[in-house]
Amino acid sequence: MMDHEADLFGDTLSNVLEFVGSRMKDSGGFGATPKLPATVEDTYHSLRIISSVAPVVQADFAKELRNWPALHGFLSRYLDKDLELGPRGIFQLLWSMDYCGILPAKRDIFAILDANLLVNPKRENLYFALRTIMELIKPRHASELPVVLSKARISGLFSGILKKRLVDLYLDYNLGWEMIPLPEAAQWFAACQNPDGGFGFMPGTTSYIENCHYALVALVMLGVEPADRTSCKKFVMGCRTRSGGFSRNSNAAPFLDATWHAIKSLLILEGRDTFKAFPPHDLWG
Repeated sequence: MMDHEADLFGDTLSNVLEFVGSRMKDSGGFGATPKLPATVEDTYHSLRIISSVAPVVQADFAKELRNWPALHGFLSRYLDKDLELGPRGIFQLLWSMDYCGILPAKRDIFAILDANLLVNPKRENLYFALRTIMELIKPRHASELPVVLSKARISGLFSGILKKRLVDLYLDYNLGWEMIPLPEAAQWFAACQNPDGGFGFMPGTTSYIENCHYALVALVMLGVEPADRTSCKKFVMGCRTRSGGFSRNSNAAPFLDATWHAIKSLLILEGRDTFKAFPPHDLWG
């Protein structure tokens, strides 16, 4: 990366941290706007951004934030409720607790997954249960997965919009189904890139920032380069706003979720993300 590009990248990330900081609440969480209350979703996106950006720009406040009692209290209170957060919200809560060093014990995590997700093994539940196990518990072999996961199957595999196909790809690989032809999958994800550099929900549809994130993750998983890396970066940077945050496209308002999608996309495009392609399939044993 040339010096002026490195400076622009560093300035972009620093401005993002200011944007995220403006959403921090005295309650310990983060809200969608400076005036809205904190939510688990907005707190998760904020912590994902901070965890990715702070090491790059050498910001020291991340450690203080992770140890902030108000944030610990905000997250812990949700475990005392009925966890009516949905599968995505449960994953976001547990990931945030792990980042802050207050993740429940392994047996308690499995109890949460059994009661809230694996009791109904549909696609979204399976995906977030598996991500929770893989990212937070980190099993060494597929034999350590719950029986419900190891026996699960879903219909309509690898059909529909980009995000759903990424979910199916993740499940297909990590559960050892091997039903999705990977070369064809890579071709489909690559075909979602538009002339403006962004990615649509399907080939030939409008570009949005979240689709850039999902498509880039899928292509990295498959070990394939995007057709036009430069124009993709240009599209992402075109979603940046004066506030420091990012929007879904160049004509929308900035929000924390869009900013997280943008940061993840930029880190992948800059080669600074640690996410790797699928290893040779051995059920990761």
